[in-house]
Amino acid sequence: MADNRETAGLFVRRVRPADRAAWEPMWADYVSAVDSDPGAVATEATWRRLNDPDSAIVGWIGGRGDGPAEGFVNCVLHPNTFSDRPVCYLEDLYVAPAARGSGLAALLIDTVIETGRQEGWARVYWHTMEDNYRARSLYDRYGRHTGYVRYQVIPGDRA
Repeated sequence: MADNRETAGLFVRRVRPADRAAWEPMWADYVSAVDSDPGAVATEATWRRLNDPDSAIVGWIGGRGDGPAEGFVNCVLHPNTFSDRPVCYLEDLYVAPAARGSGLAALLIDTVIETGRQEGWARVYWHTMEDNYRARSLYDRYGRHTGYVRYQVIPGDRA
């Protein structure tokens, strides 16, 4: 896997246990920005899975120069019915406001895509809010909007 990448004064590397102090406040900002609260149990499980080499959840952390981490990407690898190779769902992408526009988000995405090339994944995919225009201007450089509409059901909740 593409564990470490550096370019144009930016770095990206695989998440490791020592990154928790940097990752956790970014995670809190991210879940707040997407209007969610997974709670302490899910946050702990996510962190544990990110650091488990046998987990289907993988992640990278990055920043500028030799400074602190300012962004992360979390992905879920899974089988699918259209290929015998795994696919990668890029589930979470976050860059701190001070680092936005630095190219860090692109390097995080590039790292995921390069890992997919190296590992033979069938595809990398993600979704975002329709009105997330700043992010979509970046995403449009990578691929096309598929036109799918997402539905969600939370078992136990009924409308």
